[in-house]
Amino acid sequence: MERKDYTDSLRKIADLFENNDIPLPHDAELFRLFTAHNKQDAVKVIKALGHCKKEYDKAFQGSFELVKKIGSIEFRAVFSRESICERRVVGKKEVPARLIPARKEEYIPAHEEEVYEWHCFEPILGQEENHER
Repeated sequence: MERKDYTDSLRKIADLFENNDIPLPHDAELFRLFTAHNKQDAVKVIKALGHCKKEYDKAFQGSFELVKKIGSIEFRAVFSRESICERRVVGKKEVPARLIPARKEEYIPAHEEEVYEWHCFEPILGQEENHER
């Protein structure tokens, strides 16, 4: 779909709700954008949003969202950390041996695991990870 077709369609949807007494979608207060799959697209979205809040979904640690209230709608741009962030190993930790219960017995020997952090804005906009935009 072309950009003009998309924006025209969004305007028609807005007209549909404005000109007819139909119920709003159950999550009308929310709009999510899932199209920023690379650093170049992420930069465009971040610059367009300007000041916004960054949130992490603890249930799905592979992503984060930039959140901005636009009128009465909460706009959320969803980003994949793997696609746009830099994963940096910051150390190692010892993991003790253990047995995993409730299935066929499996022994996991003691081993070392990498400890890492995600640096998402620094490679994109030259800002530190914890700064809000």
